[in-house]
Amino acid sequence: MTESEEEQLIEENILICYTGSASQVEIPEGVTEIGPGAFQNNTSLQNVTIPQSVEKIDRNAFRGCAQLEKVEFPMTNLELGEFAFYGCSSLSGILEFPENLSSIRKGAFQGCSGLEGVILPEYLAEIGDNAFYYCTGLSGELSVPPRVRRIGSQAFYNCSNLSTLILQEGLEAIGDYAFSQCSGMKGDLTLPDTLTALGTSAFSSCSQFERLTLSENLTQIKVYTFSDCKGISGEIVIPDSVVSVGYDAFRGLTGVECFVFGTGLQKLNADSGYYSYSSFSGCTGVKTLKFRGSTPPSLEKYTGAFREMSALTSVIVPVGTYQAYSSAYGSNLPDNARITEEGSDGILIQDGIVVGYTGHDTQVEIPEGVTEIGTG
Repeated sequence: MTESEEEQLIEENILICYTGSASQVEIPEGVTEIGPGAFQNNTSLQNVTIPQSVEKIDRNAFRGCAQLEKVEFPMTNLELGEFAFYGCSSLSGILEFPENLSSIRKGAFQGCSGLEGVILPEYLAEIGDNAFYYCTGLSGELSVPPRVRRIGSQAFYNCSNLSTLILQEGLEAIGDYAFSQCSGMKGDLTLPDTLTALGTSAFSSCSQFERLTLSENLTQIKVYTFSDCKGISGEIVIPDSVVSVGYDAFRGLTGVECFVFGTGLQKLNADSGYYSYSSFSGCTGVKTLKFRGSTPPSLEKYTGAFREMSALTSVIVPVGTYQAYSSAYGSNLPDNARITEEGSDGILIQDGIVVGYTGHDTQVEIPEGVTEIGTG
């Protein structure tokens, strides 16, 4: 028996605790579980050898082992507890997990700022809250396996050196701040159509994404979800399934030129508290708004949301809805913006009243029989 083994308290194949101060520790074959807090706050440990017999690394097992540099997981069925390697800031290299690992639990690698990469296993189903929070050394591509159903709140918060994100069909929920401050991620952000829940600030300050495609099954875009994603440009389509868009959801997206709003949208600037804010604060490049619904979405507490869009010139609405949209938004648009019906290019007359003109002719002749020219 080695000196490090003598300092390991093992009962019924469970390593209860390690009382030594060696820099390298070899856990003996036959141990099936590393118990809660077994090595917690051991600041001497630099390298640990975990045998293939281990099936569970319990809660806080290596928490606060700030000098731990390397760990190799047994390539068998493994259960990984909450905060198992929390604060192991010297842990480095690329983490590789056994294929059958189903969950990376809450805070498991939180603050492991020295990690350089992670290869997520094929059968992973869940990434818990704060799992890789502030793992600022992670770089390169992050590919989330197709069996993952949930990515927890702050799971990859401030993993600022990750460069690419791949989310696959099968993912159903992304928690609050899950990828917030991942400012190094580039390319297109495509949310799979299986995604139904997207948390507050989920992608806030991901400033280098270039295009955004939303899931066709989202029901809500919450506050700050894409705020300060300044690299996103072109057109953003809000799917028909979305009912509400929270305030500051798209704040600061100066490169976006067009928003398309789906048929199911009921509320913009939603969830404001005492103060009122726009869903589109700072979207100064927007030139066109396209509405697909027959009823104008309410602007909740802030009716000036569109007036802030200084470049806005065109608001396109479905055929037969000009009057409704004009009544809802007409007095709250920038001076150069016009409401027009989709495909229409003429005078809109209802019950003998000219309710609007959507054409672009330099000369217009109002037909005989018109009794009134309406407001707006």
